[in-house]
Amino acid sequence: MIVKREWTINDFDVKLLDSHVNFSGFKCNNDDDLGLGTFLVKDAVAFYRCGLGVTHLFYLRGTKQLVGYVTLAMGAMRKNKKNTGYADYDKVNVPALFLGRLAVDNGVRRQGIGTFLVRYCVNLADELSKTMVGCRFAVLITKKGFRVEYYSKRGFKPVKASNLSPEFVMMRYNLYP
Repeated sequence: MIVKREWTINDFDVKLLDSHVNFSGFKCNNDDDLGLGTFLVKDAVAFYRCGLGVTHLFYLRGTKQLVGYVTLAMGAMRKNKKNTGYADYDKVNVPALFLGRLAVDNGVRRQGIGTFLVRYCVNLADELSKTMVGCRFAVLITKKGFRVEYYSKRGFKPVKASNLSPEFVMMRYNLYP
């Protein structure tokens, strides 16, 4: 039994997905209307091979228990007057890290691991923006409803995106508020 607490990177072994990973013990099918379990098993390796996303797997340190994953890619947001912080920015899009997928194993839900995964992604975006590439935001697209509240509590704000289906919303975390 895992006790809910404040997780740190030292609590996990983080591995990048490759074709040799066994996912048989990982189940995230409770309320999985986004197909997160199917994506991990059927699509994540192909996404990696095509340069569409890199999946980070989180194992409890010193165990083989896969407790969650995130799939990340480069992304962008449409520029507007408020989101660059620089009046002379002449590009159409503002660079962002895209959180494509995030899932936690059913057996460890509501233990703070999902919150840690979100924080990991935001911290990675911040580190990238300071050391490797321009990155103004962490962005994601999720279904409306409880997920919007979940990400809002973690610092994300909904933004208008005209090209999304009505049941989805784009959200952003501003790295430079």
